Amino acid sequence: MEFSMRTDKMTLTDYEIQNSLAKLEHFLLQLDENINWHRIKKILEPLDPSRRNVAGRDSYEPLKMFKVMLIQWYDLSDPEMEFYLKTNLLFMHFCQFSITESKPDHSTICRWRNRFTESGLFDSIFQGIMDELHGLGLEVKHGKMIDATLVTAHARPRKKVIIETEPTGDDEQAETPTYDASEVVVRKSCDPNADWSARANICTYGYKAHTVVDSNGIVEGLSVTPANVHDTVMFPALLDKSPLSEGDTVYADKGYHSEKNKELLKQRKLNDQIMHKRKRNEPENRQAIERNKRIAKQRYVVERTFGSLKRSYGWARTRYIGLLKTTFYLQIRCLAFNIKRAMKVISLSPV
Repeated sequence: MEFSMRTDKMTLTDYEIQNSLAKLEHFLLQLDENINWHRIKKILEPLDPSRRNVAGRDSYEPLKMFKVMLIQWYDLSDPEMEFYLKTNLLFMHFCQFSITESKPDHSTICRWRNRFTESGLFDSIFQGIMDELHGLGLEVKHGKMIDATLVTAHARPRKKVIIETEPTGDDEQAETPTYDASEVVVRKSCDPNADWSARANICTYGYKAHTVVDSNGIVEGLSVTPANVHDTVMFPALLDKSPLSEGDTVYADKGYHSEKNKELLKQRKLNDQIMHKRKRNEPENRQAIERNKRIAKQRYVVERTFGSLKRSYGWARTRYIGLLKTTFYLQIRCLAFNIKRAMKVISLSPV
């Protein structure tokens, strides 16, 4: 494995470290070598501090700071990231810091995250890296699965409310029974955007990640909303986020069943594989039941993707408050998952 020389600031020690790293077969080294980061650097140019006359602690190159955000998929807080940037040679190399160069502290990392969040550049970054992966041999799959998963909010609701309990025993025969008032901690959140949703009789307070996943398990599109937004509402936007071709098959569960969505697939000449949702008083249809079973068998791919994202990439619960910050948090970790998954699919990753 060959390494390109980083900067003019590199010391003899840096070169020795680089040669030692070249002997390792680590995922970050594979990633660094195979992705054309210059392409991403161009996308990030609007955030370059030199364009905004920014100096001091915030005057880091945007690409370096983007890479810092990316490797926080190791579930590192900003203070932990600061520590590893100063002590972990692999992290230094991947983020393009020489050993003698100053490293961003946790406050600087936080400020840069806010800039990335507010920049509106992520879709372009996402597409740029996905194009790189396709260029390395990642095949575009034509079966697409649309599904959503709930992500627990960082802030828990905090609000005491008064609810009415059962009538007290002495008043059960009274015309107007009295009630014991009980305080129940329902908790009002300090997150202004999170909301409640229930799935399989389990209530979750937080957000919903709506996705398009291909048959490799790669996430091609992502939209984040409060948890109470219904799946079917997001269906058209998700179709727009996926590179669909005429004749492609779109799979989705009953939550996406609507005449509007089915008509949309017909207009776009896409193969409709949305599970049938029985309407009230509609007789049982054996053909529809069998069709739903066939579609359900395809769901293991998206369920596997959600499982990996929740177990290893922090999707079980967001670290941040608010829709914008939560969206970037889920986006950057989704991108990290895609990269690792894609490199495994195209046999470039040793892990």
